[in-house]
Formats: sequence, structure tokens, C-alpha cells
Amino acid sequence: MLHIKSIVNPDHIWFADDILGLKPGWVQEFASLIEQHNIKIPFKCLSRADLITREADLAVLKRAGCQIVWLGAESGSQKIPNAMEKGTTVEQIREAAREELRREFNITRAEPVDVTELFYREQSARGEAERLRAHVEKQDAEIRRMREHIEREPQRIAAAIEAAKTQVQNFIEQGGKR
Repeated sequence: MLHIKSIVNPDHIWFADDILGLKPGWVQEFASLIEQHNIKIPFKCLSRADLITREADLAVLKRAGCQIVWLGAESGSQKIPNAMEKGTTVEQIREAAREELRREFNITRAEPVDVTELFYREQSARGEAERLRAHVEKQDAEIRRMREHIEREPQRIAAAIEAAKTQVQNFIEQGGKR
């Protein structure tokens, strides 16, 4: 950073390292060196929620000049980070989002249920939870009704086949006469 500052004196830097702060103590050392050499340049970076809440907390990053942290939140549903083998929890993401630094989030639209959960969470935060809950309950009831119908359909078809077999058997037994 000393070299970069001496050559171009940038107004900000973007650290595109998605494991910034992976090594315990690194962010603390980085912030100390920034202060020691008086080279504080505003920057944004990528990180993971589990690193932010573990050691590389946002207060240390902020002290070093960080203005924005991009977190790979992926989802408000734990099943998406699990499927992606992220190693982070939704609770860690929430905890990291509470810090006093501007955060940006990468969201993955992995499946319709996940998008619905995210939408519901966002809307509930805006005070529309009851209206959305009623809509979701109505949709859930309709899905249950459709599932029950689909589950009954094979039974109805099997019963119709048995009835047809019985009619054919009766027809044969009567010598093919009606």
C-alpha cells in the first residue's frame, strides 16, 4: 500500500480477496501497519460472515480504512449456505450485518422457496407481515389441496381399472352378451 500510495495516491482501493482475514490476527496486524505508516486509504473488501464475527471484526477493518464489506450471504435460509458448503450460518450473517460499517450482500437465488423466504423477511421488516402471512397461508392451503388431489388420483385410477376389470370379467362370464 505504501508503494501504491506513492505512485498513484488512490482515493480508494478494492480488495478482491474473498478470504480477507482468514488467518487469525492478520486483520489486526494489517490495521496496525496502516496506522503505523500513516497510509490509511479508504477501501472496500470481500469477506465471509464467519470471519467477520470471529476475529476480523468490522471495528478493526473500519480502523484500517474499510468503508464497505461485501459478504456472501447467499440466502436468508440456512439450507442454501449448507448446500453450497459455505461453512457459515444465517445467524453469523445477521451478526455481521449488525456492525457499524456499510455492508453489501451477494444473494444467490437458488430455489423459489428461498426467494419467497427472502421476500417475506424483507416485507415483514416493513410492517407487511400479516398481509404476507395470510397470502402465504392461502397459497400453502392451495398447495395442500392440490397435493391431496394428486395423491388421491392414483387411487381413483386404480379403482376405475378394477371396476373395468370386473366389467370385462362379467362380460366374459356371460358369454360376451350384454
